[in-house]
Amino acid sequence: MRLKGLYLTIILGAIILNSTNLFAQHATQIKDVDELKTEDKVLVESYPHVFKGAKVNKVEKLNSKHSKVYYSVGGNEFEAIVNSDRKDLLLVATCKLIKNDELPKLVKDVFTKEVKGKIEKSFSVTTPYSSEIYRIDYVKKDGELKSMFYDKLGNVQKAPY
Repeated sequence: MRLKGLYLTIILGAIILNSTNLFAQHATQIKDVDELKTEDKVLVESYPHVFKGAKVNKVEKLNSKHSKVYYSVGGNEFEAIVNSDRKDLLLVATCKLIKNDELPKLVKDVFTKEVKGKIEKSFSVTTPYSSEIYRIDYVKKDGELKSMFYDKLGNVQKAPY
């Protein structure tokens, strides 16, 4: 009698585990960068105010949780950071490429004084939870590309991603 109860428990457990596995297949997360690039409609449906009319040029994985989407709209170049480890593609930040001359003078002065590096690219960065900040990409002496973030007053900011 105990053996039948044990078998029944094992069979019921297997059925429950199998049904949860089937459910998980319907709620899959987007983890593959190539899949994200081919699914432009996912980006447009998730964030129509950001990606409507955008041409996605490239998508690359930044780390285990974030992907960077390179896109253009109306002749302007943008980068968007999305949390690619979620089903709903949480938008972390959008970065608009700007000319170095468009950086606030305070930001350029602080960067030049503290980093003493050559500005490769400048971006105006917006996040869903903060005001505009600026990202400056520069190359370190060892050849590594680095980014610094500043508010409009030249205060160093933590990277939003």
